[in-house]
Amino acid sequence: MFGAAQTLCHARVPQRLAGVRPTNLSFVHASTTFSGFLMPIAPFDLNDPEWLRRSERLLGNSDLLGAIVAAQREIASAELNLPQVHDLVCLRAQQLTGAEGAAIGVVEMESSDLIFHAACGMLTSVAQTRVPVPTSFTRGSRASDGLSCDLDSIAQIREQISRMARTRSAMVVPLLDSDDQVSGLIMIASSQPHAFEDRACHTLELLSSFVAAAVSHAAAFQRQAEEKKRTEDALQLSERVAELGRQAASIAHEIKNPLESMGNLLYLLQQNSSLDQTARTYVQWLQQELSRAVHISQQTLDFSKESNQRVRVNLPGVLDKVLDFYARKILYKKISVDKRYQSTAEVNGFPGELRQIFTNLLVNGMEAVAMGTGRLRLHAFNSSHWQSGVAGVRVVIADNGTGIDPDHTSKLFQPFFTTKEKGTGLGLWVTKRLVEKHKGSIKFRSRFHPEMGGTCFAVFLPSTAPVDPAV
Repeated sequence: MFGAAQTLCHARVPQRLAGVRPTNLSFVHASTTFSGFLMPIAPFDLNDPEWLRRSERLLGNSDLLGAIVAAQREIASAELNLPQVHDLVCLRAQQLTGAEGAAIGVVEMESSDLIFHAACGMLTSVAQTRVPVPTSFTRGSRASDGLSCDLDSIAQIREQISRMARTRSAMVVPLLDSDDQVSGLIMIASSQPHAFEDRACHTLELLSSFVAAAVSHAAAFQRQAEEKKRTEDALQLSERVAELGRQAASIAHEIKNPLESMGNLLYLLQQNSSLDQTARTYVQWLQQELSRAVHISQQTLDFSKESNQRVRVNLPGVLDKVLDFYARKILYKKISVDKRYQSTAEVNGFPGELRQIFTNLLVNGMEAVAMGTGRLRLHAFNSSHWQSGVAGVRVVIADNGTGIDPDHTSKLFQPFFTTKEKGTGLGLWVTKRLVEKHKGSIKFRSRFHPEMGGTCFAVFLPSTAPVDPAV
């Protein structure tokens, strides 16, 4: 019988499923020093009569072995449905061992956290619990007489979950993958002290011998399905963006000629001697706005064509040109602009595309700030990439608007995502693509607050890196 918070332990486990029960197997209370953990070794082999006889002797009950075999087949039949596999493992572990609760935890590859994906009975409350684990947790080692693993980490996890669920007895068996790495664990629990007998231990061990493989297969299938969906979504999105680009280029081409004709007519009108000074002023303003429309049209056409020649571009000069272009809007909203250009460094690139990068960021900043109290800060300075150390120029554009909602930050650079009523959701996506085309990077920080918010974008562009025209 086990103690009040029991765990099945021994230093190394020989090939017990080959038919030899180890004599050094010991069941210890939580107050003792852990020397090892039960490690499932041999996989289920339902076609081997000798294996079945040995397993039956180990359990001392043919009906129980039959139930374990049935559970194995049930789990195997659901192995392409990962949530169903998790649920079945918990239910059958609880049922076959007579426990009051069961849970299965799996190590997440991305974060190396142990996540309890499913739980039942008195352990239901630990479902979706995330437990950080050290790197040593997953490392199994093979010796001539069996396997060993990081017992202290597993014991700590058992104690943590036992406290959360207020159990008085608990048993944990690690799950091993094909490389003898700990990929997760199964835990059963009871509200009674000394709840689990030797048979429950062996039942859990036999159950775990195929659970690791079933979970691994289901997880691999799920990853493949998710990757396939991401690929299909990316293809659809790519076609949608391409079609949008074709339409934009077509529209820009169609309106360019009428705009130029209007410019010629305005020129003739301005030469008319019958116009008074007020009318001439209005005509001049109209010419300026028309020139802006022509410029936007030409930018759209240039953007739709693949550039094939890089030149040296002075970034402070680009910033000043963008500010000059939007001077009227800045004046209208009474925006204070603070320029700090500590660098005159040039970068390799396409002037129109670099202008597009900073146009998108500055327009977003102008739209974010309030009328009369808005502030924009532009800072350009020599810098280096935080990872590679490559020398370049960093441009920081900050505003004192309300900031970006934290719920939206993860989607900020996704195409067609926008919070603006008439926005297209392409500005920041295009910006990021162009920055990456120039071998640069873009980062942002934001504080979301109605009165004390703000957003800061930082664009790093290497001074001499070649541009990848394929991006």
